[in-house]
Amino acid sequence: MKMQKGMIIVSVLLVLSLVAAGYFYFSLTQSQSQISDLQSQVQTASLNVNSKADIFDGKLHDLLQEHTFLLINTVRRSLDGSASYNASMVALQNNINEVGTLLTPVYGTNSQQLVTLWNTKASIFINYSNDIKNANPAANTNFATAAAAYEEAMGVFWSSTNNAYPVFDKATMKQYTTDHLTATKAAIDAWNAKDYTGYFNKLEVAYVQMGTYADVIGQGIVSQHPELFQ
Repeated sequence: MKMQKGMIIVSVLLVLSLVAAGYFYFSLTQSQSQISDLQSQVQTASLNVNSKADIFDGKLHDLLQEHTFLLINTVRRSLDGSASYNASMVALQNNINEVGTLLTPVYGTNSQQLVTLWNTKASIFINYSNDIKNANPAANTNFATAAAAYEEAMGVFWSSTNNAYPVFDKATMKQYTTDHLTATKAAIDAWNAKDYTGYFNKLEVAYVQMGTYADVIGQGIVSQHPELFQ
């Protein structure tokens, strides 16, 4: 009798174990299925978010903020007489060319004008660093003169694009350009003065300012040419 009771108990426990195992397997399968569904939903949402316009705007934003770092770093190395100056200049040039390539589908051969202008900007800052190293008393005056001409040219470039988006008016784009030059020069001046705390603070300002500038350009281009981002 005791043997039969024991067998019954074992049998019940076995059945319960099998039921529990089945329930666990079912739950695990359901959880995996739910996770798979969730991942699919996330991927679908990501595809919707990562439209051509978003990808373009993000790429432009990253390249222009990278440009700020590379430009300031190149001028720093010019000021310091660093052996890595040439390598920095090559990296800066590659960055400028990348922006030109990114904008070519939008502006065609006109995008080369922007490449030329940004090379001019790099020269303005390199000339400024040379003036500083040579203790030229006209360093700031020379910079201001060259910067004014550059700001005018940039205002013309953005405001003369076809199907002009309202934000691309000359005064607005000149102001963004002026802000960019001012923030970049402030960081360079702080480095030259060996005010390293001030340098990093001003570098951050220049980086953030360029991000804003880049977003204005990117969003404006998408609004100008929505057919390119379908």
